[in-house]
Amino acid sequence: TLPAEVLVLDASSSVTVVTLDTLRLSLVAQDLNSLKAMKYLGVAVNYTFVSLPLGFVSDYVGNPINQTVPLEASGIVPDVTSPSLVSFVLDFNTGTLLLTFSETVNA
Repeated sequence: TLPAEVLVLDASSSVTVVTLDTLRLSLVAQDLNSLKAMKYLGVAVNYTFVSLPLGFVSDYVGNPINQTVPLEASGIVPDVTSPSLVSFVLDFNTGTLLLTFSETVNA
């Protein structure tokens, strides 16, 4: 059994209606980087689940979602974008080089 990795998404993520029964959640950079740093999430569908809080969405007559059991992913699109170096700071006083990348990296 693998350890559970849990992330509560930032409330500033935006939701777009794709179809009447499909929503797209656009993650803020901090949440996306946190997800990418998780070792097991996204490795396989049986390691990737989502759970929505009660009332996250409702139907057109106001009935809120009541599913509290985590749902297994039906598919995964892997991250194939390589990180890039965005900026750096060379500090001669401390003898350090601070590197900032476009996404979470594993050093």
